Amino acid sequence: MIIQEIIRDTLPLLENRNIKEIRIGLSFTAVALDDGSCGLASAAHPLGISSCSVLDEAGSLKGRSAEELVRLAQPGNPLTTGIALATLNAVLNTTNNPDPGLEKCVDIDGAVIGLVGHIAPLVPLLESRAKKLYVFDRRPLPAPVLPEERAPELLPGCDVAIFTSQTLVNGTVDDLLSGVSGEIVMMGPTTPMWTGFARHGISHLFGRQVVDVDAVLDIVSQGGGTRRFSPYTNKIYAHLPR
Repeated sequence: MIIQEIIRDTLPLLENRNIKEIRIGLSFTAVALDDGSCGLASAAHPLGISSCSVLDEAGSLKGRSAEELVRLAQPGNPLTTGIALATLNAVLNTTNNPDPGLEKCVDIDGAVIGLVGHIAPLVPLLESRAKKLYVFDRRPLPAPVLPEERAPELLPGCDVAIFTSQTLVNGTVDDLLSGVSGEIVMMGPTTPMWTGFARHGISHLFGRQVVDVDAVLDIVSQGGGTRRFSPYTNKIYAHLPR
């Protein structure tokens, strides 16, 4: 799985780093390391919880090594995968390369575009520039949003495929990438600036760098998401030659 590749490649950057703080909110997880860095990831909580605790390690994570935390990631468990990704993003998302905007990096004019994961602020831009836009989501959103089960059928015909980085957390990205031949984009606060994505055909990464750690930790722990922590993060970009 891609998440395991990211962990393997990034472990050297986590050496001698420990967890200073961790917050698991309703929408996001934030992990702060002892060097002052902080990473974000979607906090998709596992379904079918049969007890009053969703994480057995709760209360014991602060002070543990960053390597130990990323090794908590378990296939099929979005909570532990999100914790791992937030930890990885603390050391990967340190670039100062600002996000110039999707439309300046990717040829979306007249393109057939598949958006995997409904990003509401992005949809009007894509609708105004694309020849055809398909939006897929696992949530039961009203039409024209399509159920994610339609993605394998329609993504192969798309010129551009945009994946929300939450697909890394819920584990759907690996299978979906196999059917895409067009330009591929990974987007969202969960996106790691990991060059290994190029091995999977991904050319554009749009992520977030935390610049005010205390503010982001507070917002995440109080149930806030992207709109609330945007002023305390930088939107960053990386281009990976295919």
